[in-house]
Amino acid sequence: KKAVELVSGCICDINVRYWVTKAKTRFGVAVGWFQLDQQDDYAREPVILAPTPSEYVATVFQILAVKDNLRSKNDVLSFEFIDFSLVEFDLTLEEALLSDLADFLSSLRLRGYLANTTSENESGIEDL
Repeated sequence: KKAVELVSGCICDINVRYWVTKAKTRFGVAVGWFQLDQQDDYAREPVILAPTPSEYVATVFQILAVKDNLRSKNDVLSFEFIDFSLVEFDLTLEEALLSDLADFLSSLRLRGYLANTTSENESGIEDL
């Protein structure tokens, strides 16, 4: 039995901010939650990738950059601060999911090969 849907994903609480003043430009992105689930009905572990449970509530991904507009030139950007943070994630892969992914990627390669072969044959016929 082939899988119809392999994985589903969820990204929640996305916050994007952009501030500009004469002296500074600030850019920030925060993601509150990210999770990938497998869609196999018989999976032992339905969650593939999710933040590791913790007693502290935190964003799962965050980036903040503060550019100094007064020191920045056309060729060179001057940043006062760049921060990137990512929480710890739990990853669980089952053999059935890996097999389904391999089948899916193989079918994509086959479709691409057949499409290229078909277009080459059609172009060859037109040239005659």
